[in-house]
Amino acid sequence: MNGGLTLDGIKGLLYITNDNVGEYFEDYMCSLMYEESDEVVYAALELRAEWVSDSNSSISLSMEKYLAEWLNLNYKHYSNLPIPKTILTVNQKRAVEAIYKVTQKLLSSKKIQDVYLYRGFSWSHRPSWVKKGLQEGDTITIDEQRTLSSWSFSRGIAEGFVRDNNFGFVVKALMPIERIFAIIDITMESESVCISHEEAEEFEVILIIGGDEDE
Repeated sequence: MNGGLTLDGIKGLLYITNDNVGEYFEDYMCSLMYEESDEVVYAALELRAEWVSDSNSSISLSMEKYLAEWLNLNYKHYSNLPIPKTILTVNQKRAVEAIYKVTQKLLSSKKIQDVYLYRGFSWSHRPSWVKKGLQEGDTITIDEQRTLSSWSFSRGIAEGFVRDNNFGFVVKALMPIERIFAIIDITMESESVCISHEEAEEFEVILIIGGDEDE
């Protein structure tokens, strides 16, 4: 889409959701699945809630793996490829497809081209692949290592995932809408579940703590 809108922050999220937040937004997203059966809509709601609760659960991993297959992507999950123990039902598979379709339909209807999203990374000590002297404004190359990853429309929420550890940083990414699998606001965390690029990418560092920590 050429000439579409670029959104940033909570104001951008509220433009997308028509000012609906929390359970009201979830109800709104379910209403967009009016072409689906009640069983599929309910399955979609459960899958979205499961991802927020535990993105590494068997069900979440099965959803991630099925989405990769459906979109003809290489399924990846960190350095290992765990075999999900849960086999998705027909309705659950249909729900995975519906989640992506209604998300894309919503974003396209709002004439949105891309959005700025935020993500916090943190560790007890600086990983060896992160250079010493990292500064705000630098760009850093990150390999997501899994098919789906969680980002936030809120910089403040992303910073919250960093401050509890000795070393970490928040990155800002300009994400094209085609890579947004779902927008979830069940816990008011303004979460965007994004489809990772097939190759490592560069992101802008906008906050850093513990920059002088040794490995």
